[in-house]
Amino acid sequence: MTTRECPAGLAGRGRELVLFDEILDEASPAIRAVQISGDPFVGKTSLLHELIRKARERRFTVVEGKAKGGPLALLTDAFDPVLADLSPNGFSVEEVAQLARISPALGEPARSEDMYGLCHAMRILLDRLAGSVGLLLALDDVHRADTQSLAMIDYLLRHPPDTRVIFALAYRTSTGGTRITSMLRQAGHRHLVPIEVKPLSDTDVERILPSGLDPIHRHLVSRDALGNPGLLQSMVQGGVEQAYPDVRFYAADDLVRGTPPAIPDPSIFDFSALSALAWRVACAAAINGDLFEPSVVAAIGNMGEDDVLAGIDELQREGIVSTAGLTGRLRFHHPITRALIYHAADGGWSYGVKRRTLDMPAGHRPSPVTIASCIEQTTAQPAERHEALVEAARATLFTSPASSARWMRNALSRCADTECRLLLGKALTIMGRLDESRVVLTAAWPHLDELTPEARADAVEWCMRTHRLLGRHAFAMDLAGEAFSKQVREVGVLLESAATLVDSSQAAEVDSETMLHPALTHPDPLVQCAALSILADASLRTHCEGAAALYATEAGVLVDAFTDEQLAAKTELLHRLGTTEMRLGWEQSALAHLERGFQLASSRGQLFLFEQFARGLERAHRSQGADGLADRFSRLGAQLAGDNGFTHGHDRGMAVEIELDAAMETVRAKIAADTPVTDDKLSMLSSREAEVAVLVSTGCTNQQIARRLRLSHKTVETYLSRIFKKLEIYSRAQIAHIVGQEGAR
Repeated sequence: MTTRECPAGLAGRGRELVLFDEILDEASPAIRAVQISGDPFVGKTSLLHELIRKARERRFTVVEGKAKGGPLALLTDAFDPVLADLSPNGFSVEEVAQLARISPALGEPARSEDMYGLCHAMRILLDRLAGSVGLLLALDDVHRADTQSLAMIDYLLRHPPDTRVIFALAYRTSTGGTRITSMLRQAGHRHLVPIEVKPLSDTDVERILPSGLDPIHRHLVSRDALGNPGLLQSMVQGGVEQAYPDVRFYAADDLVRGTPPAIPDPSIFDFSALSALAWRVACAAAINGDLFEPSVVAAIGNMGEDDVLAGIDELQREGIVSTAGLTGRLRFHHPITRALIYHAADGGWSYGVKRRTLDMPAGHRPSPVTIASCIEQTTAQPAERHEALVEAARATLFTSPASSARWMRNALSRCADTECRLLLGKALTIMGRLDESRVVLTAAWPHLDELTPEARADAVEWCMRTHRLLGRHAFAMDLAGEAFSKQVREVGVLLESAATLVDSSQAAEVDSETMLHPALTHPDPLVQCAALSILADASLRTHCEGAAALYATEAGVLVDAFTDEQLAAKTELLHRLGTTEMRLGWEQSALAHLERGFQLASSRGQLFLFEQFARGLERAHRSQGADGLADRFSRLGAQLAGDNGFTHGHDRGMAVEIELDAAMETVRAKIAADTPVTDDKLSMLSSREAEVAVLVSTGCTNQQIARRLRLSHKTVETYLSRIFKKLEIYSRAQIAHIVGQEGAR
C-alpha cells in the first residue's frame, strides 16, 4: 500500500496496514499479541485505532482501554463497560466476585487480592467474549499501566484462552516501555508481532505537508519535526508562520537552548498524565535548556533534589527526557517538546525560575545562553546584563546567529564599544542580513585601531566577506589593500582576498606560492582545507583541470574528517568544494558535500550560505534528472533570495536604485541649503564631486556612476582623481568611511 492510498492521518504507514490485514485474516489463533511501540506522538494511537476499525469490519468483538493511575486501572477502563451489561450466567459466584474487582457494577468484589483467582476469571471472560470470530483487546498507553494490570496481561499471554484472542498493546519506547517489551517477548515468543513505529521518510513528509505552505516554512517543519507525524501536525495546523514572527528563519539550536520559538498548535501534546511534581521539573528543565543537571534544576526550581529525581524518573517513563550518554546529564527527547513546555510554564513561576538562575553563584550557573535568555526576560543589573549577553552572543555566533544578533543589540543599548559592533555585524552577515551588516561594520571601521591585532584582522576579514557576498568585489579588495598597507596580513584576510578574486573573475591572480602559502602551511587543517577549496575553484576557472582535481581531492579528504562542530565557522568551504566537484563531473561527492553544507547551514541558521547551498543542490539534482527535488530547492532558493535581498537579478537592482536615490537626495538637500556635505575635509569638494563621493560610498562602479549622473566614464575618473587628491586618500573604501562618518552625524 502506497502513501497516497493510506487513510488520512496514516500516510507512510502502508506496511503496517497490510500487516494488520494479514494478522486479522489469519485462520489459526497463532498470533496472540501485536506490539505497537515508538516515540511520543509518532502515531501509535492512530495505528491502534485503524487496527480496531479493521477488526470491527471483520466482526471481531473489540474491547479497548487506556492506562490510568491506580491498581487494575487499565483493566477497569477496558472491561467495565463490557461487564456492566454482561449476564452472570456461566460464571461461578467466586468468578463474578473476582471480576467485580475491576467492575463494581457486578456487585460485591472479592475481598481476597489473590491474582490467580482474577486471572482465572478473566481467562473465562475472554473465551466468552471471543465467540466464534475472535476478540481484539486493544490497550493504549500501556507504558503507564499499573503493576497488577501488567501481571494480568503477562499471565494471559502465557496461558492464552482457547478461542481467538489478539492482544494489541500500544506504548512508548521509554524506560516505562522497556519492561513491557521484555514481558511481551518472554511471554509471546513466536506468537508476537512487533511493530516499531518509525518516523516518516522525507518523501512521505513532503507528500503530507499542505500544498500552500511556503518553501521556507515547509523546510522548517520538515527539519524540526524529524518525521514525527504528531509534531508535523502541531507545527502545521496552527500555522508555523506564528513562530518567531520577527525572524522568518531560525536555527535548530534555538529549540534546545535559550528562548525557543513558540509551537503554533500545542493541542497534539497531552501532558495531563504528568503529576504536578513532574510538570514543575519539566518546566524548570526547559528554562535551563539542554543539557541539564538534576542539581541545577533543583536549585532554580526551588525544589528538593530527591523530588527532582522522582520527577525525572516520571519524565523518563513518559519518554519526555532521556539520559545524555555517560555524562550524568539529561536532555529532552525531542527539542519541540522542550519548546512547548517552555512556553506553557506559568508566567509568575517561570519568572521566579529565571531570577533564581541569575542569582546562582557564577561557578554553578547554567550555560551563557541560558543566562542571556533569563536576562532578556527579567530585570537584571546593567553590568551583569552586558557581560553575559556578549558572552552568549560569542557562544552562539555560528550556531544561532539570530539569537547572537538579538543579544548584541541588547548589549549595545548599554555600551556601544567597537568589539560589540563587530560581533553584531558578523552575526548579521551569517544570518543573511547583509545590508544591515554593511552599515554596522562601516560604522565600526574607523575604530579598528582600538582592537588587538588579532581582532583587527578578524574585523577586516568580515568586512571584506560582507562586501564580497553583496557582490561589491572592488570595494572588498580596497579594504584588503588598506589592511595590507597597515601590515594586517593574517591568514583569514588572505583567504578572504583570494575568495574575492575568484568570485570577481580574477582567479588567475590566486596562486599557492604567494597569496595562499601561509594558509596551506598553517597548522590548522581547517585553514588548509579552506585554501585548497579556493585553489581548486581558481584552477578550474583558469582551465587547469588537473590542478583543480588534485586540490579538490585533497580538500575532500580533509573536509570529510571534520565533525559538524568543527565546520561551523567554515561551512562556506563545502559550497565552494561541492560546486567545483560538480563542474569536474564528480556528481556523488559534489552532492554529498552540498547536502552536508545545506544541513549545517540550515540547522545553524546560517542563512547567508543556506541560499547558496539550495541553489547548488538545485543544479546538482537537475544534472542527475531528479527534477522534482531540483524544483523544491529552486523554490526554496527563490524565496530565500527574495526575503533576504541577496544579489540576484532585478530585485537586487531595484534595491540599489532606491538606496542611491535616498543618498543623492540627501546630498542635493545639503547643497541646496548651502551646508557642508561632511566634515572639514569633504567641505573642499564641489557639489558634483560630493555626488560622486556619495555614489562611491554606496558601492557603485565607475560605469554605474557615469550612467547615474549622465557623465562619461573618463569624466568620472577625473572626478575621482580630484577627490583622492583633495582628501589625501587613495582608495574607494576611505571615501566610504568619510561619507559614512557624516551620515552618522
